[in-house]
Amino acid sequence: MAGAEGEARGDEVVVKFTEAGRLGITFWTESTSDPPALSWRPVIEALLPGGLATALPDPEDDRQRLRPGLVLVAVQGVSVADLDGEASVAKVAAASRPLELAFRPLPPQLATEWRAEMLRRAASDGDLPKAKECLVLSASLPLCLSLPLSLCP
Repeated sequence: MAGAEGEARGDEVVVKFTEAGRLGITFWTESTSDPPALSWRPVIEALLPGGLATALPDPEDDRQRLRPGLVLVAVQGVSVADLDGEASVAKVAAASRPLELAFRPLPPQLATEWRAEMLRRAASDGDLPKAKECLVLSASLPLCLSLPLSLCP
């Protein structure tokens, strides 16, 4: 798509949206841990069909692909590390185009918490396809064993 592009900067995934339109990114800004490890970090929960984010060109290195589980770290080149999740997402919504967003993968321990929460949500909603996708992402048999049998592959 002409209005969106992506690039890699170290372990960051940086995307730039030049055209107006819906980004199609939903962020998770909650945490189930105590203390809440992720409450201040907006994590991509989903990329919605028809949004600019799903129209990004495929990168050569799959690790540079915009995908669920990445943490928003900067908006327009400015770090959002000192902002909570809601304030970070508000900054994205208020920004003009071209819009540059930078993301990083979650650290392993937080990635496990995020995947577990996504799996719990999908299971409680009865969303079998999403639950199976979460299981593939987490590859965690103990999580599967705690779910209704119908949700396990």
